[in-house]
Amino acid sequence: MFTNVAARVRAGGLLVARLTQSPPATGSSTSFPTAPVTAECSGHVDEGEDFLAAAVRETQEEAGISPSDLRLIESFNKDLFYEARGKPKQSRYFLAVLKNPQTPVMLSDEHSHFQWAACEEAAALCGFEDMGRLLKEADAYLQQQIISPTT
Repeated sequence: MFTNVAARVRAGGLLVARLTQSPPATGSSTSFPTAPVTAECSGHVDEGEDFLAAAVRETQEEAGISPSDLRLIESFNKDLFYEARGKPKQSRYFLAVLKNPQTPVMLSDEHSHFQWAACEEAAALCGFEDMGRLLKEADAYLQQQIISPTT
């Protein structure tokens, strides 16, 4: 799709899942953060950073969630390729689970709204088909792996 790798904008993002004890009506015990424009924390890869470092940094900056609050699921990462502001962009998303589902989210000035939503709702709210598919893939992966916040 996009062949000039040097001209591509690179971003790293985390899909942060909150696992609950009792499944909501949808049957999934996983919920993802949602906002009007995005369903994840992501941002540009700074010089000297890799995708994961950018994802972790952006999550702390945008949502106030520190790396110590998260369990990174290293076996799950996916790339999305698309055009943003007229430039080709590659965003690599990683999956993480909150160790404590009560961890507070503290939004930066970049965002004005936040809510936790079950996977299907988060996918519908995010507004982008490819991101919706990615959220569903992440949810299915978590369900298959029987991931807990700490193990």
